[in-house]
Amino acid sequence: MPSVRRPASPLSRRVVARRSGWPVRWLALSVLTIGLAACTSPKVRRDAIDEISSRWNEQLEVDEQEEVLEHVAELGELNPGKAQALVSVVSLARQAHPQGNPSALVRVDALRAAWKLASIHPGEPLRADSLTPAEFSESTRRFEALSADPERHADVERIELARFMSRYRFPPGEEDLALSLAETVVTRGAFTREGPVRDVFIAESPGCARHALVLVTLRLADDSLAWVREESLRQARHMHPGPALDLIAGAFRIEEDMQVLLAAMDSLEYLSEEGRATRQELGTVLALAPLPASFVLKRRAEALQERLDS
Repeated sequence: MPSVRRPASPLSRRVVARRSGWPVRWLALSVLTIGLAACTSPKVRRDAIDEISSRWNEQLEVDEQEEVLEHVAELGELNPGKAQALVSVVSLARQAHPQGNPSALVRVDALRAAWKLASIHPGEPLRADSLTPAEFSESTRRFEALSADPERHADVERIELARFMSRYRFPPGEEDLALSLAETVVTRGAFTREGPVRDVFIAESPGCARHALVLVTLRLADDSLAWVREESLRQARHMHPGPALDLIAGAFRIEEDMQVLLAAMDSLEYLSEEGRATRQELGTVLALAPLPASFVLKRRAEALQERLDS
């Protein structure tokens, strides 16, 4: 990371108006009506982050920012295999979103902590489903109508609708919707008693949460602050190789900040060391590295190319 790290200019917290008419109201309502049962330590920390950050508007209080950063770090130390960890992944990903927290320091640390928890779960190729808002809304309305009838909680149609919604993938640029859907899926899987439907939510929670986190990571790669982009490129190593290599290639093509380029090289080297991409795939991306930009970058690229050729 650069030696000097400054928070971004404060962002006013606001609700983003959806131009597309997606059913955010349904997604938010589903989360609110779940009613988390116990005030466990992770929940207390998540609530503290939300409560403190919501007070930041024109001025960031240093002491409060340090408290939030401490909560973020503690959430990153949760057991990744527990349900609370997946809930925290989504919460941290929302804090990492450019519209999620006015502090760039919090956004960077939240992204790092979220991937620390999410990286144990398998990645998937980046996919974007293409239902219209009306079609998706109809599916959610039908699911809630079936949920309102206790005699149909185990209905096959309801189970299939739960599976459909859990596996739906919003495209890049729709991070807030992906986060809202992930909140619904993960919390209903972790804290409700819905029989076979809960089983579906539990099974699909990791993929749904990771997809939302991937979209947030991609978004941060376009941030105006170089050290925020740097963290995005550093966490790319935890993605499925497809979107990871695409993100690294994009940085090699257009990025001018050397720390960001070195973070991209870090992730490319990691993918090579872990055998998560073919030599051809790695070599294609490596060929895009702007070698004249830095002697260090050039030496590292040459060393990686030698390993690929051996």
